[in-house]
Amino acid sequence: MALMAQDIYIYVYLPGLAEPVLAGKMTSAHDPVTRMKKALFRYAESYFARADRKPIDPVGLPFKETPSYVYETADKDGQEAFSVMYDSIPDAWGRARMHKSAGRDKMTALEYILASGEDRSGFLAYGLDRDGPSIVAPWSAAHSNSELLDLSAAALIITEDHHVTLDKADAQRILLYGSSLGGARPKVTVRYEDKVWLAKPPKEGDAFHYPRAEYASLTLAKVCGLRTPEVRIVKVNGKDVYLIERFDRHIGNGTLERVGFLSMHAAIGYPRRRMTPQIEGTYIAMAANIASVSNQAGADKKELFGRVVFNALVGNDDDHLRNHAFFETEGGWRLSPLFDVLPLPFKPIAERRLNQGFGALGNLCSIDNLLSRAEEFGLTNANARSFLGEIVDTVRANWERVFRDAGVPGSDMDGFRKTFAIAEVFARDLDQQ
Repeated sequence: MALMAQDIYIYVYLPGLAEPVLAGKMTSAHDPVTRMKKALFRYAESYFARADRKPIDPVGLPFKETPSYVYETADKDGQEAFSVMYDSIPDAWGRARMHKSAGRDKMTALEYILASGEDRSGFLAYGLDRDGPSIVAPWSAAHSNSELLDLSAAALIITEDHHVTLDKADAQRILLYGSSLGGARPKVTVRYEDKVWLAKPPKEGDAFHYPRAEYASLTLAKVCGLRTPEVRIVKVNGKDVYLIERFDRHIGNGTLERVGFLSMHAAIGYPRRRMTPQIEGTYIAMAANIASVSNQAGADKKELFGRVVFNALVGNDDDHLRNHAFFETEGGWRLSPLFDVLPLPFKPIAERRLNQGFGALGNLCSIDNLLSRAEEFGLTNANARSFLGEIVDTVRANWERVFRDAGVPGSDMDGFRKTFAIAEVFARDLDQQ
């Protein structure tokens, strides 16, 4: 039986251009008998000839000497698309919205990619022909590339998370603007004060005040000297909504501009495999990839080490590979600002582990483990110990003030006090070594 194949045209939004340009064509093929999947890609000659061309993935799809070069995914990976394109696939909440509207339990990777709205991460867009990007969905859809929702539209997600009672037009607005991004909770891209943000509302039944806790966490990270986007808390329909500025979007001369984005998940090249925290997908692998992507690898590897320490202190175990990324700047690719860091109250110190491993003891949060592989982050043991101590001392001195100033309810503070007790343990262990 012959291979079954589908062509998808890949478009890129380049700086200063209102419309995307054709970058190349991907052919996704699979064998219905063996179920083997493979993807091929080739840059368009017209794109290759542009002076302002940019690789759509600096790791997996870098420019070669000629546009005739055909990139190919590895047979053993069984990928329907290239790693960077998996960044266009929504996570749990977005997929659930799509499944409900499509009337079925699952969709293929290609269907997710083609059905996602233009608020997907990065500067890529997709279509089935050379006429430009298009949304191909198992439900009717229409979308303007230049349209951005204002903040009031976030109320749709706040009040109708499952859009059971929404009319068809409003349900599609949520699908197109709120389902393209990752995460297990609802979020939507909005325009506010002439900037582009992700709006993340609370949900009924939350164990604590998620918006204010996440706002406080990023504020504390900034106090610790880590790189963070701008964050806000705003009221929508009387409820707190957490805003975090999108680092892959900005408004220039009144036009929405997109920049390149590559999740660490895609950079390491594991779009489908299950990660194990002590073997694959670890912070050690992240640090190694920084060296091959970032134009300021030394600074970015030290920043990554600081984030490991900070995640351990706040009890954030949602630090999986999709919550780390690279983005394109005027000077080249860099480790992105910190995002999706949520402190968990009532997190026992003895059970404190991160999602990914970072040391000789895997993902265990201890001083010995944090320092055990410091050289992988470009740090001497002495430098790592000093940097770690600075973050621990900053958290000890500031977390309670930052959380109270952020409006975290008093009813949540006792739980966070138990979370941050690990800072005292870390300080004691550092003094005893």
